[in-house]
Amino acid sequence: GTLLWSWVPPQAGDTQFYSEALLTRNLIFVSTNLATYAIDRATHQTVWSYPLKGKLALSQNGILYIEGRQTQSSPSVPGFLTAINVK
Repeated sequence: GTLLWSWVPPQAGDTQFYSEALLTRNLIFVSTNLATYAIDRATHQTVWSYPLKGKLALSQNGILYIEGRQTQSSPSVPGFLTAINVK
């Protein structure tokens, strides 16, 4: 196959993807080792980012859920679930 396009995370040190990509009609959501990003499907540009990494889930009513676990940098936080309205 032929490469159609690619996207590189904009932050230095952001080198690993943490979760599978999720797609909507106009956005792609990815989580990396530093943040979660929304990418425009038409322009392939970053629309917004959120400073948490984790597993992603998207509800039918436009809520993006980020689920994460304790890390070495924040050992006092056992885990989290964050909900973001993406509509």
